[in-house]
Amino acid sequence: MLSIDWYPDASNDIISAFHVQLKPDADPNTPNMIWQKHYPNIIFYWGFSNIPNTYIFFTWTSTAKGLRETRESLEREPAVQAVAPNIIYTGYVFNTWIDDIP
Repeated sequence: MLSIDWYPDASNDIISAFHVQLKPDADPNTPNMIWQKHYPNIIFYWGFSNIPNTYIFFTWTSTAKGLRETRESLEREPAVQAVAPNIIYTGYVFNTWIDDIP
């Protein structure tokens, strides 16, 4: 398992999770095309098998202006129906059973 101890509240960068709802007729490759178009500001994305056409795009920007520009750009994508940004302002690292493995 790979992981890092990351504390977004100690960073000068803005990390956000954009909940993106695609239109019902969107091409299945649309999330990958969006990721490629907005890289490196979009770090990665996740889709949900139980919620069709819904994705979370994790983004990095150095300013609030960059965050706004990323949101506006995502909203202009033809296949995008709705965008909801959520700024990640704090993070916690919890010990798990795997930490006890020698």
